[in-house]
Amino acid sequence: MGEGVRLAVLDLPLAEELQRPGWLEAVLRVHTYLAVAVDLDCPRAHALLSESSSLGLFNTSFYWLLLRDDASLHPEQVIDSNLSLSLGLETELTLAVNASSGRPRLYDVYQTAPPPWGRTFAPAMNLPGKPVNWNPRTWKLDGRTNLHGLVLNATIVIQKYGNNGWRPSESEIIEYLTNYEHNYYDTMTKFSYAVFLYATQLFNFRSRMFPTPSWGYKWNGTFDGMVSLLMNGTANVGITTAGIRTVRLPVIDFISSQTWLNAPKFILRHPRTARSTLNIFLHPLSPGVWFSIASIVVVTVAGTHFIGWVQVKLSQLNVTDNTWSSCLILVVGAICQQGSSEVPKQMAGRIFFLSLLVFTFVVYQFYTCSIVSTLLTEPPKTIHQLSDIMRTHMTIGVEDILTARDTLYRFQADPEIRKMYLTKIKPKKEDAFHTVEEGVALMKRGGFAFYVDPAAAYKLIEDTFSEQEKCDLTEVWMHEPDVHTLPIQKRSPYKKLFNFGMRLALEYGVVKRERRKWHSRRPECVLAKNHRSHVSIGLIEFRPALLLLAAGMMLALFVLVHEIMHHRGAMRHARQRPRYRGHDERVDKAGRGRFARGYIRSTRDDDAGGIVISGDYADERGRRGFEGERGAIDTEYRGARRADADVLEARLGLAKMRRRSLLPAVDPNP
Repeated sequence: MGEGVRLAVLDLPLAEELQRPGWLEAVLRVHTYLAVAVDLDCPRAHALLSESSSLGLFNTSFYWLLLRDDASLHPEQVIDSNLSLSLGLETELTLAVNASSGRPRLYDVYQTAPPPWGRTFAPAMNLPGKPVNWNPRTWKLDGRTNLHGLVLNATIVIQKYGNNGWRPSESEIIEYLTNYEHNYYDTMTKFSYAVFLYATQLFNFRSRMFPTPSWGYKWNGTFDGMVSLLMNGTANVGITTAGIRTVRLPVIDFISSQTWLNAPKFILRHPRTARSTLNIFLHPLSPGVWFSIASIVVVTVAGTHFIGWVQVKLSQLNVTDNTWSSCLILVVGAICQQGSSEVPKQMAGRIFFLSLLVFTFVVYQFYTCSIVSTLLTEPPKTIHQLSDIMRTHMTIGVEDILTARDTLYRFQADPEIRKMYLTKIKPKKEDAFHTVEEGVALMKRGGFAFYVDPAAAYKLIEDTFSEQEKCDLTEVWMHEPDVHTLPIQKRSPYKKLFNFGMRLALEYGVVKRERRKWHSRRPECVLAKNHRSHVSIGLIEFRPALLLLAAGMMLALFVLVHEIMHHRGAMRHARQRPRYRGHDERVDKAGRGRFARGYIRSTRDDDAGGIVISGDYADERGRRGFEGERGAIDTEYRGARRADADVLEARLGLAKMRRRSLLPAVDPNP
């Protein structure tokens, strides 16, 4: 005998003992890969083969050799009519006709399916005049891949099957599965059906479809959907790929070749607020540079004030506003490229001011270029895992599909997934589950993370999202991708056949072609490649500038109200005082007296019976109804102007004052 084949010679018992339940099974089950030779001319051989057929012993575990001297019947007739055996595609049965002669005819016998669905085939193993070929097949099913139009029952998952009473015919189902217009519905099923069609053409068989809305999940100890149809024998094979689960392995088998990778994930538009808007204005310069610029501003303001003071002291310029606030406005205006209405006329002042303008121009160029490059650069994405989503205020939704619900149930042991489920999904109940169209629409608005199969979502995103919205997309994995493959009946004779077919589909590129067709590609961000793309700045990026402007306007309004209140208080106090007596009001040393504003006043001695008068003050007194002699008013006015002249003469000299026209000519003896 050949290597690895054991031969057991057993004496068949009497007919009564042969019909005893369990005898044959007890004998043959203890031997694996046992070669059984049966002489069909034996009266009890038919009972032995009938019992073996009912027990399903014509499988891959046993090699059968049937010996027959009568050559009047064709080998197929011997199996179907005479013996009525139930064989399979993997049956190892050799029929030897004319066994007692020196040159028996050998036939390799198998059936595409048990009667009455399948047919029996018995190709000859040896031809006349040629040696016997004891191993005509290079592999198990070599020469048996043609099923000759066999009809196999196949179950297929259609999610909306049964919803709203939808019970389509098989022709309507085929039209639905081959329609590419709405490929985001049942994407996995449509891909699986396309690959299954290749297998039907390769092995020459047809299918009768049994639709179901579920892949097969265990509820209260029993399976539903596709797994249930495979278990009870309604279907021989599944068309839709299914995930390999430990709970399913005891009841069904799976094809070893992986055809579909189920990889649902969270898809969301990354919030643009992930980048600090204040950082846009502070990032261009380092903290050390900011401190250096602030120090230079302080030094420049002090230098501007000092140069103005020296120019006034040396009497080389007219009297100008040389206050600290004016100097600060001058320097800040130069930094902001605003220039100045005051042009220094002294050489030192011009050199100082020109150096300030050049310095601020260089700093301004560095600052603005850095801001532009920052805005053109894609903002960093900080959401990379489920915990990052949980730290945001985003709403979470799940695709309304059984595989997604099963995933949430299976991964409850993961603390992050369980926390997400309890805080984001369970409180909303069914409101947390959305169709693909609803979820993508909510995702487009922003602030929404959608757990969905990308194969179903990418097509809608490509059709409905703008280019900028596509660039904002971020994907977050919740778990590892799930391997899906074709399910099949437990101990099915077609398992190796479909393994072979799916392997050929992978090698020939059929699976890759169909996957490209039905699994849409991720929408590409073209703005990142187009350097001339338009970049729009929104209110979020512009918010710090608006806040700064609003703060300045509020501060100015507060100061204005304070000045108005202070002015009204001063006017009220001035009206309450009857007159000014016993002193002369002089222009103060800093030069910011009321001489320039027309409020210089002078008083005379109380005994002279005069009145306090000045330019604006006289008008004020006149409006209040005061009546005085015209000559006395003129006399007091000239006395006030002379007192002012005395003050300035002490500082600059009378000749210089008159030469520079700071004071009109005053009669020394009015």
